[in-house]
Amino acid sequence: MLKLLKKLFSKNEPELVGTAQSEVVEEENHKRTKDIKPAESDTSSVLNKSCKSCGKPITYKPEWKYVPNYCPDCKAKYRAEQEAKRGLVTITCKNCGKTETLPANVQHWPDLCQECRAKLPPQKITRKCRGCGRYFTFKSNVKHWPNYCFSCQAKRKRA
Repeated sequence: MLKLLKKLFSKNEPELVGTAQSEVVEEENHKRTKDIKPAESDTSSVLNKSCKSCGKPITYKPEWKYVPNYCPDCKAKYRAEQEAKRGLVTITCKNCGKTETLPANVQHWPDLCQECRAKLPPQKITRKCRGCGRYFTFKSNVKHWPNYCFSCQAKRKRA
């Protein structure tokens, strides 16, 4: 049965004998090795591009999906500028007139600078709890104003 399958699927070419057969085998091996591409080394496939802002050369590989337009120094400088713009707010103290810079993510910007706030006696502040919705009081001299009442804070710590 195996011989029958070989005859059905074999090419209808005359069989070669001796040196002619070895020449055909060498030719087929040459074709196979020609299709295989040699492995590329990582150092030879590096490309250069100049930074858009300062002109320094940027090295990148052609297989990268994203080719950078700016060098690492310019990227760091730009990020620092953006953080400085959105990260700080300048306030003026109503009592003494000094200016103070605060982070922009503060929920309640104070009207007084730290020195004037330290001189004032602590006040009781009432706020609505974000957890249960009840109102709770705390002193104004705490460093961070709480968003949750004391019982909700305890629950959150346990969880």
